[in-house]
Amino acid sequence: MSGPAHTLGRQFHTALATGDWQAIRSLLHDDATWTLPGDNAISGTAAGGDAVPPSRRSARPER
Repeated sequence: MSGPAHTLGRQFHTALATGDWQAIRSLLHDDATWTLPGDNAISGTAAGGDAVPPSRRSARPER
């Protein structure tokens, strides 16, 4: 598999797996949203490219 979408997906996954929130932010459009379903402390929707990394950082345990 190849192409721009595949490349973007691999970059995003690598950044998420390593906790590289600056790289994640660089891949997000300004009007991005990220929704985590459920009814707990990390559930909800982060709206805006600048809002996504800080709100989702708490969903990833530190290594």
